[in-house]
Amino acid sequence: MGQPNVSHAPRLFLSIGDGQDAGYMFEKFEWKSFINEGYVVRAKLIDPYWNIIRDLATTTYLSQGRRKPTKVTWEIEWPTNEKTGKHIGYITDLDARGINSGGKLEFIAVDPPSYWLNAGDSSGKQFEGNLTKVIEDVINQYFIGPNGNGKKEVSQTSDDQKGSWWMMRMDPKTFLSSLLEWSASLTKGKTNWIVSSSGSVEDEPTIWVKEQADRKSEDYGLYVLDMNTPAANDAYNFEFLSDNFISVFQRQMITQGISRTSGKFYDRITDQDRKIVHVDDTTTGEKKKVDIDAEHGFAKPGAVPSAMGTPHEWSTSLMAVPQHNAGDIGVKYKDYIDGRARSVFLNMLRFVMRIKLRVNGDPSKTLANSHNLGVSKLKIAWIDGDGKSYFLDGEWLVYGFHHLVTRGDWYTDLYCYRTDYDSSGQNV
Repeated sequence: MGQPNVSHAPRLFLSIGDGQDAGYMFEKFEWKSFINEGYVVRAKLIDPYWNIIRDLATTTYLSQGRRKPTKVTWEIEWPTNEKTGKHIGYITDLDARGINSGGKLEFIAVDPPSYWLNAGDSSGKQFEGNLTKVIEDVINQYFIGPNGNGKKEVSQTSDDQKGSWWMMRMDPKTFLSSLLEWSASLTKGKTNWIVSSSGSVEDEPTIWVKEQADRKSEDYGLYVLDMNTPAANDAYNFEFLSDNFISVFQRQMITQGISRTSGKFYDRITDQDRKIVHVDDTTTGEKKKVDIDAEHGFAKPGAVPSAMGTPHEWSTSLMAVPQHNAGDIGVKYKDYIDGRARSVFLNMLRFVMRIKLRVNGDPSKTLANSHNLGVSKLKIAWIDGDGKSYFLDGEWLVYGFHHLVTRGDWYTDLYCYRTDYDSSGQNV
């Protein structure tokens, strides 16, 4: 991958419902996706004499908009025939503003899984099986079933195959979130859950609910930033943000709780071997990371000198999920008590050192879905004024993208992060 072949102005195919292509009327189009957030598009169209909104309103929007999804189909391309492929989303809101003879129409749409999983039925249903099966059953019932088609991929969990889980009147998205929040320790790699989706027309809409360690990494390619030859640069601009103060909160996460079956109490004092309630870099060795050295990333935090003479260790306490009432998870409490703290620790890593890179609009299919965000990488070849490697040079993990298209330009913002250079983990 890397920089696409750019030629003149981009083109946009855009249809609403089953209507004709209205892409030639667009003024601005945005398409963004971030880790654990699906994707969303926002389009602004020029609508002289209000023909577009009239046709939409009188054919499908008013009669069906509150009964079923209003589909939007789009595709971005360069005149060199490099295309993103066609994707679909469902309109969530629409507005128009202007004068009596015309104006501008704007709408927002989201990916199909996000749309359907926000629609609940206040069910108190009991789901049976381990967490993997429960997640699959919820997706089948509330996304694939109503949508008419779709696919899913879910990581395996180690809890009992005969578990019982009640929906407690929650909507599907909230119910799934309540299961994923604390269960990171029940996966094979004990890494954080990542939920992502795709709405490609070439394939069925898909939702992935997989732990980070179970996801395939992609290579987004090489981007050059050379201070000595600006004309050869692949990036228009960048934004860099580091947060060293996050170490005060995220150095290590500690939890505590009491087993309802054995009566054992677990906390930072009883956990002498630091393997039960302590979550830090040493207990998350399966997380994804990039290969950098001490000149390109933070050193991970350690014990802090104290005026009292004894080294002080920063930590943050998080309440653990209580042990399941019937004890039918089939796993000892000490083996999953740290799940919530583990998830928070791993999800906060991307806030330590971040960069946003603006490049030419990238039509590759890798940047047309979110399933590889958080585990894929790009490399920046950044040369400073002395001809040496700059500290922002090297590999970065990609956690989000944002396509911004106007009638004359197409840019893609790539959102990236890197962990501490000496952190444990698996290089992508």
